[in-house]
Amino acid sequence: IFILGALSLILYAFSIHYWVLDGTQTYWQRQGFIENRLFGLYTSPNLGSALGAVSVAASLVNNVLKRGNWRHFQKLYVANAIVQYLYFILASSRGTTLALIAAGILFLLYRGGQLLQSASPAHFGKRIRKTILVIFLVVSVNGSVAKVLSYVPIVNQGLYLLATDANFREEFLSAERQKNGKKLSDVIAAPVKIHHDDGNEEVSAGRLGIWKSGLKAMKQRPLFGLADADLYRRMKPDEVTDQVNMSQLSTSERASLKRAMGNMHSSYVALLVKTGGIGFLLMGGFMVSYLLSHLKNLFFKDWNKD
Repeated sequence: IFILGALSLILYAFSIHYWVLDGTQTYWQRQGFIENRLFGLYTSPNLGSALGAVSVAASLVNNVLKRGNWRHFQKLYVANAIVQYLYFILASSRGTTLALIAAGILFLLYRGGQLLQSASPAHFGKRIRKTILVIFLVVSVNGSVAKVLSYVPIVNQGLYLLATDANFREEFLSAERQKNGKKLSDVIAAPVKIHHDDGNEEVSAGRLGIWKSGLKAMKQRPLFGLADADLYRRMKPDEVTDQVNMSQLSTSERASLKRAMGNMHSSYVALLVKTGGIGFLLMGGFMVSYLLSHLKNLFFKDWNKD
């Protein structure tokens, strides 16, 4: 994860982006910095930033298990945390952001319960104020870091041109450039923009339409689902799976499914569309029981006992 993240940052720094075919030789996947987000080597900014967050969390767990304190970081852990943080900023992943917020809420509930049982109200209030301050500082710093990072590609571009292009050096260093009213932006491209480029879509970036279309198609086979949510195969406009009657879908719904190319952009929606109500209830029951088991251990187990 550290190596993939570091190489992805190098792709961003030198404005490298390209498309590659997936393993089925069907769809083109994006890599590098493209559409104002860092895909890197993952072909998905959401996947890359999520794996980075998991790797940092795993390093904290490893510190607790091996060293008895989450603060005892090795140099590699520190370097990985920095790399993954920078990747997270450049990926602009709302999914990972929501996951981190949810994890933070669970952690605060857990720590809050511990403090209420062992600390005085004054000490508890002091801890809460410190936590709010840390959250505020982290959110504030993120914007500043993104702004600084937006200048990295053009700085590298300028240094490269200064070192290799004689004409550029003359224009860049000449005093006449100022007299003629030329600006640096006339010679070097503007700083990159780091954000979601959703076009005219709503805040979900078109996902809401994909979910609605997928669920409507699933209603044709509500018990066992569509089995394969890849409703549009390859790039042919009318080549669809046999289990879906496209005549029952509107033009906009078909367009949403075609745009999704089998990706519902939600594991829960994809599970329901592919497996139907029966499969969703079975898997959902397993996931809920798994979550409740961990929450029970987290909040009620006495970890001080052997």
